This record gives sequence, C-alpha cells and structure tokens, in this order.
Amino acid sequence: MKSPKKLAPIFAEIEPYIYLCNVKEMIIVELIKKSNEFSVVLIQWLS
Repeated sequence: MKSPKKLAPIFAEIEPYIYLCNVKEMIIVELIKKSNEFSVVLIQWLS
C-alpha cells in the first residue's frame, strides 16, 4: 500500500480531468437541446 502523500498528486490531476469531462458533457447536452429547439422553430417557420 502506497502512502497517501504519494497518491495525493495523482488524485489532484485526476479530479480536474473528471470535472472537465462532466462540464464538457453538460455543454454538449445543452448545445444539442438548443440546436434541436432551433431546428424545430426553423422547420415551423419554413413550413
């Protein structure tokens, strides 16, 4: 078992990465929702 002090830097690097991935997913989901709403409006406007 490694000492916690050696593991700490690894976790310090992993945590922001996980956070960034979550944020990226949320942004992508929001963009998809917005573009879907936009295309619905566009289709209604064109038809």
